[in-house]
Amino acid sequence: MAVIGGSWLPVELIYALAYDVGVLEPRDVVALARTCRGVHAVLLGSPLAGDSDVPSDDVARALVDAAGGGAVPKDVLAWIDGVLAEMVDGGAWIGCDWDALVVDGARAGLATFVSALLASDGQSHLTPVHLVALRAAAAADAAEVVEAVTAAAATRSALDVKRVVEQALMMAAAHGADRTIAALLARDDCPLPGPVSPVWGEALTEAALNGHSDVVAALLPRIDGPGYIAIVLAAAAAATDAEHFDVAALLLDASADQDQPA
Repeated sequence: MAVIGGSWLPVELIYALAYDVGVLEPRDVVALARTCRGVHAVLLGSPLAGDSDVPSDDVARALVDAAGGGAVPKDVLAWIDGVLAEMVDGGAWIGCDWDALVVDGARAGLATFVSALLASDGQSHLTPVHLVALRAAAAADAAEVVEAVTAAAATRSALDVKRVVEQALMMAAAHGADRTIAALLARDDCPLPGPVSPVWGEALTEAALNGHSDVVAALLPRIDGPGYIAIVLAAAAAATDAEHFDVAALLLDASADQDQPA
């Protein structure tokens, strides 16, 4: 039994309402858990205590789905992130849905939760789920999650970090993820590609092809070397083919400026 609003209710009834009846959407389960300490303890407290009768997978899935439902207030998102991270740190069992929870958590912007999950995988090397989660986070412009995955990769090897950064740049450029691009470019400890790396040209073309002028403007200063004009013109051609003429004009202006004699 649990005290809810001054009344005693069977724990089984609360579980049934939250998970079994099928009436409540994930965000409704979250709202229910936030109504009072009693409900919070019933739905989310027991997993932290390691009670095997509590459906930890169901709790985690409901919270992640609620976070990814769109238009979630920042304080609610932070609360969900913290609760899920505590579940992982507290040793709550999260079973066969682990990979999906990492990826969906990344897409929803749950940086602390994703970081905790990745730290719990028991691996010493980068795994495919790191890269899938990274791409999901970059596409959603969840810059904090990209940072979390990059930090997780840094504990594995320098080569892993380089691979993560390049993947993040490509995906963020393709999706116009301004915050993620800015965060990556601002890092001092991040092994960004060198100025003549093909990664910059590929990222620039992806951004141009998808009409992301702000990303194009951010990437242009990173490109250098004798191939600059060819790279920029290739991106301009991609933008033109996709009928993003404003982006094409921006790139053509950049190539013309570079071509001017000193």
